[in-house]
Amino acid sequence: MTLIEDPVATAPPRAVPRPTVAALSFPGALVDTGAALENAIMDVYYESPLLTVFGSPDEVKAVIRAGAERTSLSLIRSLTRSEDHARRIHAAVEQAYRRRVLAAAARPGAVALIERAKDAALSVVLTTHLSRANREALLDHLGWRGLADLLLGPDEAGRPAPAPDLALTALLRAGGADVAELLVVAATPAEVAAGVHAGSARVIGVSADTETAARLARAGAHAVVSDLAGVPAVAGV
Repeated sequence: MTLIEDPVATAPPRAVPRPTVAALSFPGALVDTGAALENAIMDVYYESPLLTVFGSPDEVKAVIRAGAERTSLSLIRSLTRSEDHARRIHAAVEQAYRRRVLAAAARPGAVALIERAKDAALSVVLTTHLSRANREALLDHLGWRGLADLLLGPDEAGRPAPAPDLALTALLRAGGADVAELLVVAATPAEVAAGVHAGSARVIGVSADTETAARLARAGAHAVVSDLAGVPAVAGV
């Protein structure tokens, strides 16, 4: 059988425009919070009876790790069918998480990357899964007030990653005109997938861990770098 090429399908690909908006994962790509969420949930487990009904410490940790890329409330909801119980647990976890996350440190090159993007006339949006209170607390802890143009979280953008809502909201709120102009820098497969689903032409994964880097690539990252210093060269900024 002879296949006839479709002239539309074989047309030259559209040139990738220069990025105008950078959506940078915060925390994650820019800030190392370690296992802050897992530790916060386990703090609540050991300090109150709210979580002990869900099994042993190892059983609860297994649930947390299986849902590591979910928001804290979504993860807690998977442990209980009671919305009231879930919200009581979540309030306690948020307090514990704030204590944990305020020990976080910016990754090497984080501030330099933000400043490089701004010098290149990109609007910089910090995107996060953190609640409003915790992201504001972390921003103050790092002394990053005014460093970026916008700070967006799930309460402002709808569905969490891997849905594209946060990335698209970043583009729209920053005044971007085309998803191809959106640069996404991410540290988890879900964040990478969100950028891909949004239509970004430049989704950059960041990880020094070989296994995680492979997962970022499988999620669709256009490039994966081992540290933030490598982002400008592959992002075109």
